[in-house]
Amino acid sequence: MMYLWVALGSAVGGGARYSCSGLTARLIGETFPWDTMTVNALGSFLIRLIFTVKEPAWRLLAAPGLVR
Repeated sequence: MMYLWVALGSAVGGGARYSCSGLTARLIGETFPWDTMTVNALGSFLIRLIFTVKEPAWRLLAAPGLVR
């Protein structure tokens, strides 16, 4: 079951990172890597927010997959 949580997080997280990066590049431009900075800052915030939850399944979903 642990592998399923990690795989699900990776699948959702990859799509979310791609979408966020593309949206940021379209809105701000591509002269500076704002898209990478936005994805990294948002990911750091979300991983800390999710790690306040004590449920291990949420940590497995978020840490290796969703936000990294």
